Amino acid sequence: MRGLVRRTPKDKIIDRFLTLYVLTKASKQTQKLGKTQLQKIMFLSEWRMISQKMKGLNYNYIKFEFGPYSPELQEDMDRFAKLGATRSSTLKPTDKGFNIIDDFASVIEANKPFFAILDRYTRSCTSVELQDLLDKVYALRHPIRRNMTIEETPLKTPLLYPIDESKAEETFAINKNDLEDLAMSLDQKIVKMIEEGMADLKTGRMVSHKELFGSV
Repeated sequence: MRGLVRRTPKDKIIDRFLTLYVLTKASKQTQKLGKTQLQKIMFLSEWRMISQKMKGLNYNYIKFEFGPYSPELQEDMDRFAKLGATRSSTLKPTDKGFNIIDDFASVIEANKPFFAILDRYTRSCTSVELQDLLDKVYALRHPIRRNMTIEETPLKTPLLYPIDESKAEETFAINKNDLEDLAMSLDQKIVKMIEEGMADLKTGRMVSHKELFGSV
């Protein structure tokens, strides 16, 4: 079986946007979304996309203690908290998190089939108890090795990896400008710089060219 697939910068931006979208949707359906539950929502969503030859989510998954697990997805959860898009102690989106999703409503509108899949698994996975969800996922056949279930799969075995764009029949659509704007919205350093700049404008302090761009 092949190993983990390296994601492109574009893949990472799209993954974070889709994950943040799920968090905003889930927050309206449950008050106790946990990291394990989110891992399963994203795993099942990506599996469905790949089975339909859709390139949307691009996380790699391995078999871990509680089933399918993506270290990259965990990193993005941590990133959201540092960005201020989710509350540090939970996965609940903040106003900033909701605003990011609202600002890119046109991207959501242009990719309805992808978001329909996310909506489906967000609803189904948040409507059952965690153990029931885990039992259902464990009982599924390995996405690639069909001769074993996920429960029978050895620990640390790859379970799912991104579909190659050349094999996809439908690819997540986002233009260059939206992609760049989204990248800035999801980048902690850029967001902090903008917020500090806005604060300086309110206090009347002008930021010099050197402070913004360094010496040239």
